[in-house]
Amino acid sequence: MLVSLRALRRRREAAAGTPETPKWVDRLDRTNWLLGILVGAFMLTYSLTLAAAAEILKANVSRVDAVIAFVVFSLASITTIAAPIVLVVVRPEHSQERLAAWRRWLLGNSRTIGLAALLVIGALLVARGIHDLVA
Repeated sequence: MLVSLRALRRRREAAAGTPETPKWVDRLDRTNWLLGILVGAFMLTYSLTLAAAAEILKANVSRVDAVIAFVVFSLASITTIAAPIVLVVVRPEHSQERLAAWRRWLLGNSRTIGLAALLVIGALLVARGIHDLVA
């Protein structure tokens, strides 16, 4: 958690500049679309899905509440995958520029997003550990 805070602070202090595209993203841009789909299928966050399912099952809630939690988590998870597809289908004439803007934002903020996620996970683990020690 402290390492995440330090890295996040250093990231803000560094000169912003233009975000450099990671080599693996650049290579993926130049490859066959079928390989891109295959790579995307393996990059899904199965571990997060399994962790969420385990937490929901451990929560000792009714079946209806568990199903609602699974549905909400599933919808939240699929949004990042479905949004670009819906955009291309609904507004194909504007999708190119919107997807390019999303890509620039994600590449420019990917480290900050990752560090913030690690910070939140670390804080939750520390809080859970303290709670388990006290209880």
